[in-house]
Amino acid sequence: MEPIIYMPFIPTPNPVSTVDNPIQMTNPGLYTPTNPDIIPLSMPSFNPSSESKNKFSVVSKPKKKDSQKKDEKPENTPDPDLLSGKRLSNKAAWNENWKKYGHLVGLADDKAYIYLMGQLLHESGDFKYMEEIASGSKYEGRRDLGNIKKGDGKRFKGRGPIQVTGRDNYTKIYKEFFVPNGLGKYNIVEHPELGSDPRIGSLMTIGWLTVTAQGRRAVAAMNKYDTKSATKNINGGYNGLDNRRKIVSRLLKEAGLA
Repeated sequence: MEPIIYMPFIPTPNPVSTVDNPIQMTNPGLYTPTNPDIIPLSMPSFNPSSESKNKFSVVSKPKKKDSQKKDEKPENTPDPDLLSGKRLSNKAAWNENWKKYGHLVGLADDKAYIYLMGQLLHESGDFKYMEEIASGSKYEGRRDLGNIKKGDGKRFKGRGPIQVTGRDNYTKIYKEFFVPNGLGKYNIVEHPELGSDPRIGSLMTIGWLTVTAQGRRAVAAMNKYDTKSATKNINGGYNGLDNRRKIVSRLLKEAGLA
């Protein structure tokens, strides 16, 4: 049975809490839920040096001779496995990438992480959808999303658990999150369809929360336990606000943080 989507909260190294009354975990890293299917929320501080190399790591390779260059793959060629059906489950992909990059988001504590889960579970239909069901044609010509070229609406439709949308968001996430973190080979601007793979979609969501203005405001709202403000920054309005609140309430109770 696949674990319920309560992934480990990875605290920011030496975090500065924006919460008036942050939750103090009595034994960080030792939280034991009553439901054995729930992955513990608290874990020891993230230590990048202790993380093993992973599929997304960029490994330096010796330069090939000039005679071999013609056989080299062009830069930003998508990994064939990402489009061949060899995929992690949506929840497992989020777990994997949150453990590696979640510390960059800057959530204050376990409770703030649950407020993030309330948003992601609603936006993705309980992590069922990594790509918007609609065609994306409604975003065609939306200059506020950076969709200035013909076909951008469909190409840059919502993807990932938070449904990242628009050329501007894809571009900013690629340049300011993917490239600096050694993920440049996954060019989501040239190949936006990569975002439908749960591994890339989860990275896009973490990137959106980390480098975009709306994402940073959403994180600030989660650190204040403010679902309404977080929803406004993620959704652009208040669609599904009641459901988001219900999810958060349920998760807080199940985690013993209500």
